[in-house]
Amino acid sequence: MEDAETTRRFLMMDEELILPLAEQGRLVSAHVPVVYGCSHACTFCIIPYKRGVERSRPADDIVAEVRSLARQGVKEVTLLGQIVDRYGRDIPDSPSLAGLLRLIHDVEGLERIRFLTSHPNYFDDNLIEAISELPRVMPHIELPIQAGDDDVLSDMKRGYTSRTIATSLQGFANEFRNVQLLLISSSLPR
Repeated sequence: MEDAETTRRFLMMDEELILPLAEQGRLVSAHVPVVYGCSHACTFCIIPYKRGVERSRPADDIVAEVRSLARQGVKEVTLLGQIVDRYGRDIPDSPSLAGLLRLIHDVEGLERIRFLTSHPNYFDDNLIEAISELPRVMPHIELPIQAGDDDVLSDMKRGYTSRTIATSLQGFANEFRNVQLLLISSSLPR
């Protein structure tokens, strides 16, 4: 695993991420990690323990990877992060997710940009504005609301309330008529 990661990083230094021959020119969509790990400590979650604290990748590395994928025929990228909206907050002078979307939007050959997974506490007006202004960014949002009950959300240590969720959704719905929302919900037994 380490050797593969080292090879990938060296290729990235040369601004190349080489797809397997069978996928070159055929792969339409690709996932691009932008944030590894998570620094939240939700009651049920193992992510911080298995993947470590939240770490954003440098914007230049991400743009280089997306540019390389587009040159190989990829038309759509999905930016990945446990809480993707927190992109860049751990790197001084880094762009936010909205800024990263603006950088990636200009990559030649790329037609669609998506990102997941969002969080109600960090899905803000700057991000909504970027989605609205950038035609290649799809108005497709995944929010892990987990539960609509404030007591359950508190027990889960989610850090938001049902009102926070409603405010996030309302801000997005006000901006877009044709919107795709995927609301992920679960509940703790009482």
